[in-house]
Amino acid sequence: MTFKELTNNEFDRFIASFPLKSVFEMTEYGSTMIGQEEDPHYLGLYDNQNALIGATLLLIKKDHGFKYGLCPRGPLLDFRIENNVKAFTNGLVDFAKKQGLVAIKINPLLIKSIYNIKDKKVMNNPEYPASFNNIITAGFYHLGYNNYFEALKPRFEAIININKSAGEVFLSFEKETKTKIRSASNKGVVIYKGNEDNIEDLLKLIAKKYHRQGNYFYDLYAYYKKNNNIDLYYAKLDVHKYLKHCQDEYNKCMLDSQEINELVMASKKENQGLINQKIDADKKFERAKRNIAQANAITASNPDGLILASMLILKNSNTAYVVMDGMDPRFKSFNAKQLLIWAVLQKYVDKKFVTLNLGGCSNPTLKQNKFAGLNEFKTNFGANIYEYAGDFEIVTNKPLYFMYHNALVSGK
Repeated sequence: MTFKELTNNEFDRFIASFPLKSVFEMTEYGSTMIGQEEDPHYLGLYDNQNALIGATLLLIKKDHGFKYGLCPRGPLLDFRIENNVKAFTNGLVDFAKKQGLVAIKINPLLIKSIYNIKDKKVMNNPEYPASFNNIITAGFYHLGYNNYFEALKPRFEAIININKSAGEVFLSFEKETKTKIRSASNKGVVIYKGNEDNIEDLLKLIAKKYHRQGNYFYDLYAYYKKNNNIDLYYAKLDVHKYLKHCQDEYNKCMLDSQEINELVMASKKENQGLINQKIDADKKFERAKRNIAQANAITASNPDGLILASMLILKNSNTAYVVMDGMDPRFKSFNAKQLLIWAVLQKYVDKKFVTLNLGGCSNPTLKQNKFAGLNEFKTNFGANIYEYAGDFEIVTNKPLYFMYHNALVSGK
């Protein structure tokens, strides 16, 4: 077997044929990370018939003055074959030593379990134990089964199977989600396809939850755009439609309130049922008053409309991955994010995509889960939660690694 550095074209051809798809194991991602001061290398293992049987993107970054290697969602390799895992690992370590790396962390697409939350079923991968053991036997150390977002890439992801009709997908949604989608549409939320000019709007929505060097998303868009592997969609409130919606609601509630008031007044004796209806009608009328006041204020401040949510999606073959999304928390009640996901999902169904990955979530088996709301939001769209193995690390220079580890602990 031969392990060597690949050209971009060689790597691209391999990932196109490899059955598992990751948007992070692409030359576009490697090029993007140059702007984050990480050096990309594409490495591969050839068998004795000179066929490429495994490959990975290796990012080399400097951390506390030391060089460290990262394989995001890599290697792409059949981990069931022990000899191949050993050969790939040996080649990776040799390359790392020549580059002066202290260690390498891998984060492979090795599925441990799939959780069907709706049907309360767990599907365990029967080939996982042997694959896991092959990685350990090759010399890697497992960094543990983290529950949240401590790994290089999320250890849990919410993935929707969209290899069916849009109607079938919609039926798999929870009732609450369906109602919110209809509500958003009725209120005047409209979905648009954007471009690099709309990245700034996304950055405003995610400013407090995501930290990258400012050029990251612009670089991401520029490189993935070359092969049409990126989409940006956003949800915008048509303020004039919203104002009309509120006016219609106000008029209806006013008439309902007047009608029930007349019935109460005409009643010759106290009727508790009518009184309860009046209380309910009055509450709705007051809410309609507040809504129309809000609609007038929003329209006056944003006559051209208001962006409520945005989503950036990377694509690899028939897989779409929500790499980042954001929502204006002031207008959560508009349910723009629910409508945005539904609209995007329909577009990829029409394009014959197989999966829409909604991104990271947390361990669904935890009884006390600080991200339970995030999990519920995503699984309400019929998503299953995929659990991966997590991070593995192999030390390639023990003396320097000891110094590196001490630097991390001391924070120097």
